Amino acid sequence: MSLTLVVGGARSGKSRFALSLAAAHGPRLGFIATLLPLTDEVASECRKLRAERQDAFVTWEEPVRVIELIAANAEYFDSLVVDCFTGWLRNLAACNEGQDLALAAERFADIAQQAPAQIIAVSTEAPAALAESAAQIFQMNEGLPVRVK
Repeated sequence: MSLTLVVGGARSGKSRFALSLAAAHGPRLGFIATLLPLTDEVASECRKLRAERQDAFVTWEEPVRVIELIAANAEYFDSLVVDCFTGWLRNLAACNEGQDLALAAERFADIAQQAPAQIIAVSTEAPAALAESAAQIFQMNEGLPVRVK
């Protein structure tokens, strides 16, 4: 289908906006949480985001195998949100998966474009591979989305 990228700083509203974008594509919603709750602050943020999703989203908490999850499950959903793309890349690096991170980003973009579901990637920045492949890019500014592509 297509890839949408939502970028912004910490607590800029990008996750909330991504959830609303996903819901606009239909009722079959999936969410891939890549954040590892290693600190109390991050664990609190994870709980808050989980509460916002409630039962509307089927949720996977998967820090590394994101591409595999999309490939195996996209056909069952109208939209899949991946939150957070940059966190996923950090996880790959930390797990020493032996992957070239630029290549991993390219593989993600490729699978997102081939997926039958709308893929919405939440990120703190717009890596080149995603920016080029994204049909839409939204930059969050003080809680408001600005479409830049």
